[in-house]
Amino acid sequence: MVLRIDSSGVLRQYVGMAAEVPSDPLRAVFTEDVIARLQSRQNPSEQLKHRLKVLCTDGQQPDLFAQRRRALKAAWDTYVHAGFALGLLDGEHGLELISRLTGVDDDSFRSGMSECLAAWYLAGPLRLTVEPRPEGRPGRPLEFVIRHPEGDINVEVKAAYREMPTEGAFWFDDSDMLIAGLKDANKQFARGTKNLLVLVPQLTIPVTLDFRAPLEKAFIGETMITVQIDMGAGGPVGPVTYPYKERGYLTRSGKEPPRYTRVSGVLYLGEMFAEDYRSIEHLALLVYNPNAPLALPCDIWKETPFFSRQGDQWAWSDTGERGL
Repeated sequence: MVLRIDSSGVLRQYVGMAAEVPSDPLRAVFTEDVIARLQSRQNPSEQLKHRLKVLCTDGQQPDLFAQRRRALKAAWDTYVHAGFALGLLDGEHGLELISRLTGVDDDSFRSGMSECLAAWYLAGPLRLTVEPRPEGRPGRPLEFVIRHPEGDINVEVKAAYREMPTEGAFWFDDSDMLIAGLKDANKQFARGTKNLLVLVPQLTIPVTLDFRAPLEKAFIGETMITVQIDMGAGGPVGPVTYPYKERGYLTRSGKEPPRYTRVSGVLYLGEMFAEDYRSIEHLALLVYNPNAPLALPCDIWKETPFFSRQGDQWAWSDTGERGL
C-alpha cells in the first residue's frame, strides 16, 4: 500500500486518541531553544545540517530543494502529531523519546522519528488501537502495543541506516541490515505473545512495489538457478529450473528447530518523495513468519501487500507472484 502525506497534514485521525495534541506539534518538540542548541553544535554532521534545514524551512523559498524540505517537514509534523495523540510523548518514556528526537545524535533522531512514523501508520491508515510502551523481556520495554480482540500485538521499531555513496558505481546487498534488525528485535520480544517488527530503513537500493527481493532474501528465501550436469559428458542434462529456496532467517533451520520464532511478522515501511517532490509517499509491505507459534491476524492490514506461504508456495497477496 502506498500512502501520501503533503503539506495539508492529512491522515491525522486515530482510534483511541490518548492525549491532546499541540496546535503546532513539531514546534512543541523542536522549540526555539532546541533549534538554537542544535545550531550551536560544533562540527555538525551532514545529517544534522539537513535536519536543521528541514525544521527551519518555510514557504518563502521557491527552489526544488526547499520544496523537498517542506514535504519532509510536513511528514515529520504528522508523525510527531501521532506521537502526541497516542501518548508516546507522555511520561518518563515520552521524555526519553523527545530526548532522542531533539539530540544531536543522528541514529537517535532516526529511531525516534521512525517510532512516531510507525505509530502513525498503524493507528492512522490502518485504524488500529495503539498504546505506548509495553514490557518485552524483563528490562526491555518495547515501543508500543496494538490492542486486538484476538490478542495484543507487541511492536518494536528498527531504523537501520546505510550512507548513500556519493560517486562511482556501487551495489550493496542490504539484506544484512534487515537481518540485523530481526536479530535485535528477537532479543527484546518475549515468548508467548504476538510480536511485530517494524522496519523503517534507509537502503542503498530502495524497496519498491516492483522490487521486493531484499525482504524475501533476508527473511524467507530467493529464486535459484539449477542446472543438472553430466559429469561424464561435461555438459548440462535437462532443462534449467528456477526453484525457490527457503534460506531466509525466518525459514532456514537445517536439522535444528526454527529460529527467531518470537517475531510473528515483519512490516516494512519505506519513505520516498512523490514524483512532484511536493509530498512524501509511504510503501508498506508485510512478511509473515511461518514458524511463529502465535500468528498475526490477517484481517487488520487493509490493502498492505503481504508475503505468505500457501501450501508449498510463497506468494505476494497483491500479485500472486514471488521474487519481485
